[in-house]
Amino acid sequence: MLAKREQITFHKNFLYVLVYLKLSIPLGRVVVTHSTYIEGLIPILRRLASNEKIKTVTPAIITKVRGRSSKLIIRVSVITMGGYKAIARKGQSAQEIFITTDMNVDELKYLLNKYCSK
Repeated sequence: MLAKREQITFHKNFLYVLVYLKLSIPLGRVVVTHSTYIEGLIPILRRLASNEKIKTVTPAIITKVRGRSSKLIIRVSVITMGGYKAIARKGQSAQEIFITTDMNVDELKYLLNKYCSK
């Protein structure tokens, strides 16, 4: 059995290790691969990637669409093997976004709505 002083030292070190592990948990990252993005998209994706459950956020191809959207809207469209595919729309542009995560659809939709409304 450990003496009382040794137990306290172990306890303090254990808490230090727990705090260190909590601070060193890697957050998600935004993969910047293209030179063009929909205006205002990257700051929203960076906020999204700061969530612990998000692993990667990859903006993909931009296309021109018929309809018009006055503000930036991001909606989840398809479930992929590692997460989801979302579509960001603003004006006459639409951009695919691939999100790798362990979240369920409702959590992701909530986060996307929260960050787009700011």
